[in-house]
Amino acid sequence: MTRHRWAVPIVLGLPLVIAAIGVAVVLAWMPELPAQVATHWGSGDEADGFTSRGALPWMFGALSALIPLFCSGLFLALGLPSRSTAAFGAGLAAFLVAILLSTVAPQRGLEDAADATIEGWWIAASIVIALLVALVTAALTPRDRFEGSTPAEPVPASAGPTTWTGAIRSDVMLGITGIVAVIGLAVLITPLHILGYVLVPTALVLAVTAWWKVTVDERGVVVRSAFGWPSIRVRPEQFTGAEVEHVSALGEFGGWGVRMSPRGTGIVLSTGEAVVVHRRGARPLIVVIDDADGAAAAINSRVRAS
Repeated sequence: MTRHRWAVPIVLGLPLVIAAIGVAVVLAWMPELPAQVATHWGSGDEADGFTSRGALPWMFGALSALIPLFCSGLFLALGLPSRSTAAFGAGLAAFLVAILLSTVAPQRGLEDAADATIEGWWIAASIVIALLVALVTAALTPRDRFEGSTPAEPVPASAGPTTWTGAIRSDVMLGITGIVAVIGLAVLITPLHILGYVLVPTALVLAVTAWWKVTVDERGVVVRSAFGWPSIRVRPEQFTGAEVEHVSALGEFGGWGVRMSPRGTGIVLSTGEAVVVHRRGARPLIVVIDDADGAAAAINSRVRAS
């Protein structure tokens, strides 16, 4: 993989720019803030943590810049793609800035920060802002150059171009999704409603990544969430072949779901046999699925026929 010369400056620079914008807003609000600024709220919507007004910009800047920078630097060191790394870092910085500003804004004009209240819907708004920033960042970040790869031990091709379909489903993830959704909806009408604004979006993310359909046909390889989105497509002219490898979800991808690692992009809902789709100019697509041999054979039949 060869990174574009602007990739690293974008990955490390955007979180700093976003954090600086947040600090600038806080500095503009400083004359309107009380001497002691609330920084933490308890379950009853009452402020129970405070810091001095003078320390607020430093704390704000440290939280909104250092955490995204650490994560982005780590992802770069691990060899993850520049686009996804930049999107994550900028999105995380935007989320932190939006959340922190939502706690500072209600304190403008107050004599006592203890009188401030925060609106839970700001958490949901911050998530939306973070996603938008991440999408824009991903679109603007130059792509890395990949040499591509070919299978070391390709599975024998099927006789003639064949169609293959399969499904991946994690009952554990679906169960967790249901529990998280129920708890999130329940707490929305309690004093802990702020927690609900976190749990409900989390349940949605879990739901769309816990069940996938995989198809190999004349369109290529299509891996699509059972809900229709997101989806990954590898066109026939893009893949060079497929093989089967044993994959450890936690050991090689650090968890379950849609994952990225130096090995490639993975749809990993469990540990087991995976079809590894090698691509031209891109990292492999790795999908843990039953009958991985059948999927690989169908892909290789398409390669042979092309």
